[in-house]
Amino acid sequence: MLSDGPIIGGRHDNRIQIVRGCPCLKEYGDERICINNDEITPIKPITLDPQFFAQLSSVEDLREFESTKETLCYGLLNLDPRDGNAHCISQGQSITLNQNDIKAEDIRNALDYVVLSGMGSDDVVCSSCLYKYLLTLTDVFGDLVSDEEKEMVIDVYARNLVNRIASDLNQGAETERTTRVNGIHEFSLPTRDNTARRYEEINILSNRQDEEIHNLLHTYQNLQKLEIVFMHQVHALNRRENEGSSLIHLRLMIGTTRKILSLHDELRDLKLYVTDACSLTQSEESVLVKTEQQRQKSEKSFRKLMPLLSKIEVRAE
Repeated sequence: MLSDGPIIGGRHDNRIQIVRGCPCLKEYGDERICINNDEITPIKPITLDPQFFAQLSSVEDLREFESTKETLCYGLLNLDPRDGNAHCISQGQSITLNQNDIKAEDIRNALDYVVLSGMGSDDVVCSSCLYKYLLTLTDVFGDLVSDEEKEMVIDVYARNLVNRIASDLNQGAETERTTRVNGIHEFSLPTRDNTARRYEEINILSNRQDEEIHNLLHTYQNLQKLEIVFMHQVHALNRRENEGSSLIHLRLMIGTTRKILSLHDELRDLKLYVTDACSLTQSEESVLVKTEQQRQKSEKSFRKLMPLLSKIEVRAE
């Protein structure tokens, strides 16, 4: 599984963040090359776990591990907080592609999309996914890739994401077997009308007379309804009649996603207010905490989805 490695170290402004994979690592048959600085350099990879660097306390400590051979590659990046760029750990160089320094923030965003899309199982695959993200969803290669080519990739990323989110929302409900179509695990609605009810436990508070708690419960009910609408929209996307209609379905999800995120904002504030203003029993507090954890997981997914759907919206104008 592709993931950013440990965030370790002392001060916040000098922390170490190691990422498995490098967008300038390419594989052709049995040969691997590095295309950093837009040059082709044959390399010999060595596999290092990001946890290997957990002993270090600052970015400067990484210099001890720089290789004296330009052909040696760890397949790891450091997202350097000092200049905001991605750096090759084995060579101690910043990563530059198409004469553009690769920003650490772009790599972090790529990790979000690649992980949610279920891609990335080793250094080469991870590197390929990172490169593909930079190629199509950033301005790094803006002069080389047409809008039509970018739209095709955005479509695939978005379909992967919405299917993964819908499956997570529906955990626990009986569904048909998930099908894999053109590399995408397509979400299926429940075989019967038993769409997962994710926030049922919080109804333990329904007998309370507090107005704040009633507002909290009502907002959770609205969130659940919108999540069900989202799942039906994803199901409609998967049942579309032709490939060209997928962007139309994805654009319909933009409004739903915005409303869902707005409710998450309300719930965050309401939960804090209820915790401070209402005297809850230990069991009520436990349910509220558990429900809040479920809500935060959902919010995190939709926060990652919104920028991608926004790209589709912009291209539609």
